[in-house]
Amino acid sequence: MIKNADNLQKFSIFNKKKTFTYSNIIRTADDFKRIAHVDVSNDNSRAVEAFTEYYYSYYISFFFLMIIVYDLFRYRENGMWQITYSTKDGREYISLTNMIVIAAGGLVTVILMSLFTFAASLVLYGGVKDLNNPIQNITGFDKFTYPISKIQYVLILIGVAAIVTVLMGLLMWTIFVIFRQRNYAVICIAAFIGIEIVLYNNVEVNSTWSFLHFVNIINALKLNEMLKHI
Repeated sequence: MIKNADNLQKFSIFNKKKTFTYSNIIRTADDFKRIAHVDVSNDNSRAVEAFTEYYYSYYISFFFLMIIVYDLFRYRENGMWQITYSTKDGREYISLTNMIVIAAGGLVTVILMSLFTFAASLVLYGGVKDLNNPIQNITGFDKFTYPISKIQYVLILIGVAAIVTVLMGLLMWTIFVIFRQRNYAVICIAAFIGIEIVLYNNVEVNSTWSFLHFVNIINALKLNEMLKHI
C-alpha cells in the first residue's frame, strides 16, 4: 500500500496538491506506515474473529437497557412524580439519578454480556495464547492501520460498545421524557426501530438513498464494521 501510494504520486493526474485524490494518497501512505513494522502470521484467530462478528450481545444489551428505562418511568403512572416534583430540587434529582442508573446499567450490561460472549468464544475456538498477536493476523483487518494486539482490539471494541449503548439509553430516556406515557414511548421506539430495519435491509448501498443504510441504528450497532475501517 505504501509503495502503491508512492508510485501513484509519479503520475500527473494524481500528484496535484490540494486535491482530494492527492490528499487521500498521502493519508493512505501515512496510515499504513503505522503498521509497516507489524509481522503477520498464521495463528488461531477464530475466537476473536467470531467475537467481533457476533452482534447479538449488543442487541440484547440494548433490549435490557430499554427495560431499565421503562421501569424508571413507573413513577409517572403511580402518582409519585407529583410528590417528588413538589419537593425542593425534586425534578433535578430524579433526572440526575435516572441518567446515572441508565449509564451504569448500560455499562454493566454491555461489559458483562461482552465478557461472557468472549469467554464462550475462547472456550469454543481456543486461541488464548495468540491474543497478544497483531489484530492484522485476521484477514478482515488487513486494512486496519493501528498496531495493536487482538486482545487490545477486543477491549477497545467492548469500551466503544458500552459508550454507544449508554448514549442510546439516554436517547431512549429523552423519548420517554417527551411522551411522558411509557407505552406511547415504547410504541414510538418500536416503530422507529422497525423502520430502521426495513431501510437497512432494503436500501441498496449504491443507491441515491444509501445514506439511509449507513446512518442507521442497525448499522450503528455493528460496531466492529465501523471500528475496523477507521
